[in-house]
Amino acid sequence: MPVKLLLIPVVAYATVYIGLSPIPRIPIYDRGDYSYGIYLYGYPFQQALVSLFPRLTSPWLHFGISLVLVTGVAMLSWHFIEKPTLGLRKKYSFTARKGDAREELPTIAAPSTSGKKEEVPMSALPTTGNVG
Repeated sequence: MPVKLLLIPVVAYATVYIGLSPIPRIPIYDRGDYSYGIYLYGYPFQQALVSLFPRLTSPWLHFGISLVLVTGVAMLSWHFIEKPTLGLRKKYSFTARKGDAREELPTIAAPSTSGKKEEVPMSALPTTGNVG
């Protein structure tokens, strides 16, 4: 039990130290954001490897093969699916166009003290929360 109590702060300190340390960039990963593809395809590919090659018992070999296959599929997914789809975002998403200076915001009729209706841009009205 005393060894475990001593290991807790050591492991916590090591975790924080490693988490705050600068990590060198791997050149192959500089060409796109493959993290979502690796996350998305990692588990199914690992399970397919286990199913197709039941005699593959080395975890390091399994990890190496999975890493190569999944990274390749994630790269294809980024360049041929995700990146082109994100390029269409500005065309079809209202929230992506929010900062567009050319966009005209709708106006509403605001009550007036003079008795006649005044047009007020919606951007001038106070908001009560996150609407987007």
